[in-house]
Amino acid sequence: MKKVVSFSLLSLALFASEVVASSHFHSGFYVGAQGGYSHFWGRMKDYFDDGHNVNNSITRTSSLKKKSGVIGEILVGGRYVFHNGFTLGGDVSFGYSGQRLSSRLLHRDVILFGDTVKRTYVVTPGITMGKIFSSKLHSFIKLGLGISRFKNKLEDLPIPIAGRVSPYLSFRSPSTHFGFSPTLGLEYAWTQRISLLGSMNYEYYKKLRKNYVNPLVPPPVSFYTSTTRASFLNIKVGVLFKL
Repeated sequence: MKKVVSFSLLSLALFASEVVASSHFHSGFYVGAQGGYSHFWGRMKDYFDDGHNVNNSITRTSSLKKKSGVIGEILVGGRYVFHNGFTLGGDVSFGYSGQRLSSRLLHRDVILFGDTVKRTYVVTPGITMGKIFSSKLHSFIKLGLGISRFKNKLEDLPIPIAGRVSPYLSFRSPSTHFGFSPTLGLEYAWTQRISLLGSMNYEYYKKLRKNYVNPLVPPPVSFYTSTTRASFLNIKVGVLFKL
């Protein structure tokens, strides 16, 4: 009899917890929007070889650059809520942040280069896993793949030389890079259909590398190499609409 009563109480507790959880969190699809603070940093390495193979024909620089700004994103996804309160799903976010990093390289006190790396947008598909801790609180992690679009610009900046100004040249090169993007998040169910979100997201991109050759310079050809290891830390808040 005691076993039957114990089993009945346990079943009732599980059923009650399921009802409480499902009253604000249920399996299905959702859409949302977030915005907040974004910090972009990276080590920029610049290399220039004027092609003459003499002393001081090669110049290198390496510096850590940082830039803060804002980020905004929309997301769409879905999840399944298990009876024990665990959740499993996936979503895709589409974000925009316009920070840029810049460095300078001075070669033989004659040629001044400007190197700029800018991230325009990022798409992050990923798998989400979470746990419902109360009727209105859900924590989750997302293991995402960051797909970012970067624009790299190299400028041969004009500087006075013996009363003359060197010609200005500019090279632009967009590229797409893939990186690791984990997220820690917390969801508060305001109503059965609307939740408030808070998340912290890290993005790491192994190497952004670009080579430039000056088409206006006859042989020996000079070339420039730009390398950046880019990372982002994003702290966002937003709203989620459960469909």
